[in-house]
Amino acid sequence: MKYTPEQARHALIDMEGRDFGWTTRYFEAIRDGELPSFYGQVFASFKLYSDDLPGHRLVSEWHPDYPVMKCRAHTIIGIIGYLSAGTEDEVITDENLKTTINEFIAGPWNSSRPGASKGEFWTTPEEIQRMNTMLDTVIAYLEKTYGIQPDWDKARQEIELRRRQLDYLR
Repeated sequence: MKYTPEQARHALIDMEGRDFGWTTRYFEAIRDGELPSFYGQVFASFKLYSDDLPGHRLVSEWHPDYPVMKCRAHTIIGIIGYLSAGTEDEVITDENLKTTINEFIAGPWNSSRPGASKGEFWTTPEEIQRMNTMLDTVIAYLEKTYGIQPDWDKARQEIELRRRQLDYLR
């Protein structure tokens, strides 16, 4: 669903000043007319997620990069979701790139094989490479089309915050 700035303002009021991470920043970006920069930051953060593949072992708190790892189905779904949203929000408008995104979304992805249970199939190096290529492509498109530059230091800080939040819960 594409939100108007007025709907974004109402959503932020409904959040009553609470910070819901990327969701809050999404509505702030709509309100402020900064969606390309928002998506640039999101994709930059995903780009900095760990490429580590820990073998045939489910990752959890034992891994120092958890939860910010590209091998997690949660991350793959997140990237796919933000790519879809970027096209729905008409930030990504290039037809060739939209076709590439749709092919990326279609997979195949080991984590979403029909009938697969958790830990049955593992993210492959090729899937990590496909994610990195897609993220590089979309970031370059946003930079060229909108003249934005992701704040890579801010993206690193976001990742550290996610790790610290997990440390707090341990």
